[in-house]
Amino acid sequence: MNIQTEITKTSGADYDAVVIGAGFGGLYAVHKLRNEQGLNVRGYDSASDVGGTWWWNRYPGALSDTESYVYRYSFDKELLQKGRWKTRYLTQPEILEYMNEVADHLDLRRSYKFDTKVDGAHYNEKTGLWNVITDSGETVTAKYLVTGLGLLSATNVPKFKGIDDFKGRILHTGAWPDGVDLSNKRVGIIGTGSTGVQVITATAPVAKHLTVFQRSAQYVVPIGNTPQDDATIAEQKANYDSIWNQVKNSVVAFGFEESVKPAETASPKNGSGSSKPPGSAAVVSISCLAPFAILRPAKWPMMRPLTSSRAKSRKS
Repeated sequence: MNIQTEITKTSGADYDAVVIGAGFGGLYAVHKLRNEQGLNVRGYDSASDVGGTWWWNRYPGALSDTESYVYRYSFDKELLQKGRWKTRYLTQPEILEYMNEVADHLDLRRSYKFDTKVDGAHYNEKTGLWNVITDSGETVTAKYLVTGLGLLSATNVPKFKGIDDFKGRILHTGAWPDGVDLSNKRVGIIGTGSTGVQVITATAPVAKHLTVFQRSAQYVVPIGNTPQDDATIAEQKANYDSIWNQVKNSVVAFGFEESVKPAETASPKNGSGSSKPPGSAAVVSISCLAPFAILRPAKWPMMRPLTSSRAKSRKS
């Protein structure tokens, strides 16, 4: 891509748009606004490079919650055909490598200021501009403000009683440091949500002793992260047009055919109407940002909320 310098089109503003975040949403926003619409854009991210949640979440076992062939941008056919993956789901290093490739391919870094946190943004009714303030004391103005912060961008470290007296090292999955080796260590993991499950399964084989603390039991099934052969990958790449059509017209956009079978019409033996186990396992959504605990193949029944009349019959 030819490097060029954009000129701000908005009168009286430093930039046409400010984008906060360099994850999937932020990178796409910079591309759409700058490369496709010709706006002058400034991006900010507190990390040292692109990646968003995948820059920070480097914990053992971090994995995508969507299959590899659709855990990527759909708009660039060249990048789709250049895509590389080895297994059904992508590991954190693979995702970060892909996002770096996107940033290089679309020349996105030149619009970003990294290691910079946005501390505040205020809209000026008189000028019609956003005033954006960073932790370095810089203030810039822009007509548009796009926040690509994601769902869970802020880490939460609960103030457990006695935590300040703990003599060991405390790590947070949302800000995992480089170079941590848990081999032959005594490890305690708090929480069994999607991230907790990933860390547990990756740490258990190498830790000297592992203790898991949980409030409520989690329902977990094997992820089935099987290797993908060249023929399978080639077929997926050859059918991207139909794949994206299905994804964009589905409910959850995870790349599989969703069930439309109501749960009440299924056999009580199991969801498939047979006394035999279903032929395909559930796909577990185990990313740190996973919106679902379990995703159902099309042959599994769809769960519906109880209506008031059905709820009353259950109680009687």
